Amino acid sequence: MTEPQVWTLIGVLAAALVGVITIVMSSFSRQMAVSFGALEKQIESVRSELKSEIGAVRSELKSEISAVRSELKSDIAHLERDVNFLHRREIDDPPA
Repeated sequence: MTEPQVWTLIGVLAAALVGVITIVMSSFSRQMAVSFGALEKQIESVRSELKSEIGAVRSELKSEISAVRSELKSDIAHLERDVNFLHRREIDDPPA
């Protein structure tokens, strides 16, 4: 262990190991950044698609509720007409 060549070889191997680890870590971090960027784009795409679908469901629901309201108003108007008819027939013009 006192030979200078051994210490030189240990130094070269240690430097090579540090260099390889540095290259691997930098390429890994770049790859992760690219992957996260792609994932963000996909999430944004899903988010915009979901917003449009929710908007379509909301407008469809509003139109359905509007149709039900108008139908209920029509039914209530018919009931009111029938009640008024019965009221006039029984209260205002009672049978003899």
